[in-house]
Amino acid sequence: MNSETRIRLLEERVAFLELMTQASAHELLTQYIRTVAEERGIPCERRKNRGNHGWTLPRFEIHCKNAIAMALGLPKIIDIEYEMLADAEHIVDVIADVYVSWN
Repeated sequence: MNSETRIRLLEERVAFLELMTQASAHELLTQYIRTVAEERGIPCERRKNRGNHGWTLPRFEIHCKNAIAMALGLPKIIDIEYEMLADAEHIVDVIADVYVSWN
């Protein structure tokens, strides 16, 4: 195996690992959103979509993820990184406070 092939292979592995860390950061954020919703009594259950073509995400989760993506300047929420999780959790807490005060 020559050096160019080895470098290309290493670049592919690094790209895969970066993708996996972003996905796991997104999963941690999703779990935090659901935990906060459960603790504060905000309805946050996934429901079957009409026609049984998949699942419908809860409004609270959608609002949180859209607000986080906009506040952190992300094109998609899946692009969140571990360094951004603390800020994202704070945003979720603020949104949950607003939800609780409105109901």
